[in-house]
Amino acid sequence: MKTTALLLVAVIVFLGVSVASANAQQTIDFATALELTRKNNPDWRAAEQEVRITRGKLTTARLISPFNPVLEGQVGPRKMPGERTGADYGVGISMELEIAGQRGTRITEAESDVQRAEAAFKDFARTFTGKVARAFYQAIFARERLALLRRIEGLNSRLLEVTRTKFDAGDVSGLEVNVSTVRYGQSRKDALDAERTASHALLELQRLIGVEEAVLPAGDLRVTLPPLPIEEVLPRALSNRADLLAKRYELQRAEAEIALRKREVIPNPSVGVFFNREASGDRTVLGGISIPIPIFNRRQGELESLGARKTQAGAELQAAEKEIRKEVAQAVSQWEINRRNIDLFQREVMEQTDENFRLLEAAYRERKIDLPRLLIMENDLVNANQSYLDILLSLREAAIQLQEVTGEIR
Repeated sequence: MKTTALLLVAVIVFLGVSVASANAQQTIDFATALELTRKNNPDWRAAEQEVRITRGKLTTARLISPFNPVLEGQVGPRKMPGERTGADYGVGISMELEIAGQRGTRITEAESDVQRAEAAFKDFARTFTGKVARAFYQAIFARERLALLRRIEGLNSRLLEVTRTKFDAGDVSGLEVNVSTVRYGQSRKDALDAERTASHALLELQRLIGVEEAVLPAGDLRVTLPPLPIEEVLPRALSNRADLLAKRYELQRAEAEIALRKREVIPNPSVGVFFNREASGDRTVLGGISIPIPIFNRRQGELESLGARKTQAGAELQAAEKEIRKEVAQAVSQWEINRRNIDLFQREVMEQTDENFRLLEAAYRERKIDLPRLLIMENDLVNANQSYLDILLSLREAAIQLQEVTGEIR
């Protein structure tokens, strides 16, 4: 009997530990979320490999020569009249040499490509960090909205009980009880919908940072930034934006590749040393050189394509700069609009949500207001609080967008 009881206790403890582990949640701030993203997100890791790929090309470009020596061998029978059959054989080694400075130009092109790839990765990090930031604060917004709707649900539950009590005392009609019941049911549904939305927001954040365990974002939506004149923001963006830098490096790389192809038009000679032994015993040591004659293929097609690529890279650079100017103007405008909107709300009032709901409930209990007036005041209070949360989220997203377009997001 004791053994059975001990086993039962052990099973209960084990199940409790398992459930607790399964439901364990890690609370993280944004800096930790970003650190986890850099370590675990597969898209981030894949983007990092592009830099390593181009560095491998630079390693190849820095080789002393792109050509390897060629070892040659010859052997064959020699038969002369009146003499026995012998064998001729020969060995030699040759190698193609670069004589027009192609190696230095090739290194310059590979270095520009590495710089382009590094800038492109920084730009990926800029936009992906913005994506993680939006998911992080969207999860906080969903949490705050859920908390608000749960307060409303609790308020309507208590108001329904008060209404039923008043109905039993003959103070209100059955219609008012029905209205209170419908209002509570609607608030219950709204809270359940908000709970599902909050769960989805947490799952999206968990996916982006690439962890298996559940995470909870720490912090709130509030953000404080001063007014930002576009004259101050635009120079920072043009200086910091990695995508603009990547376009510049791509233009440099295209110019270096054109220079390399032009130098490759000059033919590279191949030089070698050859040793021959004839069947008669005669030995010879010869030096040799071969030079291709560029009569037909002078890389005309490659140079034409590369010229077009250079023109394209220049156009893309100009387009990127114009796009950045537009993005900065939009981000600054959006920030200013949301910053002004937040001033329309009294933060001190909005943050006293629980107190406001308590006062509303007390007024109804003490018969200072009737049900129709209560519903109007509750709607006003709920709408004000939800609008405040919406504006807080919009302001936070505007701040993220502003940091993103200036390339200063971390």
